[in-house]
Amino acid sequence: MKIYKSCNTLSIHNFFQVFKDNDYRYLIIGFDDENDEFKLSNKREEELKEIFKDIYYKYAELTENHKLLAIFKKQFLIEQWEFIYKMIVNSIYFYVKSGDVGFLKSINRLEENKYKINLDESLDTEIEVLVRKMKGLKTKINIFKIKLNKSMTAKKKQPEVDLEKTAIF
Repeated sequence: MKIYKSCNTLSIHNFFQVFKDNDYRYLIIGFDDENDEFKLSNKREEELKEIFKDIYYKYAELTENHKLLAIFKKQFLIEQWEFIYKMIVNSIYFYVKSGDVGFLKSINRLEENKYKINLDESLDTEIEVLVRKMKGLKTKINIFKIKLNKSMTAKKKQPEVDLEKTAIF
């Protein structure tokens, strides 16, 4: 399977289809969009996602489209926060179900220091603190998603034209 790997080879149509639909099959050379039977494995989709990120950054750099870069960075930041949220929530869930402290230790492996859990203290108290932080993080994620969506769909205001004034002058 051959893949488009740069802005030089990827058609504009395919670029914007991937951007619009998050359908990474458009990175495959010869992909027929009317053939919905073709599915990507999770591993292959992740590989294509990384390739598209590179193409996307290069496109933004070539066109000097700083807004596009800013949007992509915000999307990436939201994805990071969602990963942290899901990882911590699932770790707490599995700890509560099994009682295995190993699940809580996995939280401490995150690079984010503000979500560390002190295993020497009362675990109930530590978990309560972490749950409050997760509620705050979830709110933060939702707010950023709304703001990002609004910024992407915001239409530029058209200047108001006074036809009567224009006709006179």
